[in-house]
Amino acid sequence: MKRNVCLLPLMVLCLCSCADSVSSSSSSGVSESSSSSSSQVAAKTLYFPPSSYDGVGVDVFLDMDPVKLTYIYVGEGVQEPIERFEYNEDYISIDKEGHVTGKQAGSTRVYAYTATQKVEVRINVKTRISYRCLSSLLEMQTLYQEHGSPKGAALFCGDSFFDTRYNWTTFYSDLSDYNVFCSGIGTTRTEDWMYMKKELIADFAPSQVFLHLGTNNLNDAGDTGKTCAAKVINLLEEIHLSVPEADIYYFGIERTTNPAFALSHEKSLESNAVVKEHCASTSYLHYLDSPSLFEEDIDNYLISDGLHPSAAGYALYVDMVKDLLPRK
Repeated sequence: MKRNVCLLPLMVLCLCSCADSVSSSSSSGVSESSSSSSSQVAAKTLYFPPSSYDGVGVDVFLDMDPVKLTYIYVGEGVQEPIERFEYNEDYISIDKEGHVTGKQAGSTRVYAYTATQKVEVRINVKTRISYRCLSSLLEMQTLYQEHGSPKGAALFCGDSFFDTRYNWTTFYSDLSDYNVFCSGIGTTRTEDWMYMKKELIADFAPSQVFLHLGTNNLNDAGDTGKTCAAKVINLLEEIHLSVPEADIYYFGIERTTNPAFALSHEKSLESNAVVKEHCASTSYLHYLDSPSLFEEDIDNYLISDGLHPSAAGYALYVDMVKDLLPRK
């Protein structure tokens, strides 16, 4: 059954969300049919970057958090808000804010309409059991219980930089005087925390959220700086809606000295600049400029892989946050 959903006015950051696989798109993923307004001023092209591990469309998982579609505008011209979505309601539902909830497994097309554009997005609805990070998600829930299920704690979450099992193994001793918990999971991207934000953030009822994400979007997913920033901002705003009383702190993406990721540095500079500007426009989002501090002695602050923080790097993180944290 086909369904139309008219949207409330959406805040356009020059960034927003959805997926890819547009039938009339060019090799860059940009719709070729998009174009001019009645006043002969061209509209910026609406683009939904892929948010799946196979690079096609947007993944949504049954029995997990809805996904707020990320979208961006590219090119010169006027930005047009999305006015409505058209989709098959047998597979998904989409609310007025653009949150997609899966109803049955399979792939389906969604059409997003602006005043002058029609852009196709593929939504891949998958089972919870197929989610690649499910075992780590469940492990974090168990660890939370083992730590006494601390409500009102400062919650650290994100990628491998904050994974206490393999990298920040001294987290609890480093912050032993503070009410903290860490649910970081290695290899995760911004997309993963869109799926897990209820179970590993909102359900823990934190007083603060400290997030390190984006490195894997640039290094592994190949996202541009603008796309990475769009996904980060989309996630930060969704976390705020999930835990509206919590202050949210975002660590910028540090440079890697690993030659395999040399092209990521310029992209990280662009992403950090956009996210920093957005955080400054709110009272609840805060940008932590770890990249600038790491640059003061980058080789000392990274381990031999040229990517992850060393003991000195983690000590730098502690110095950055200790005056912000709740004491036990």
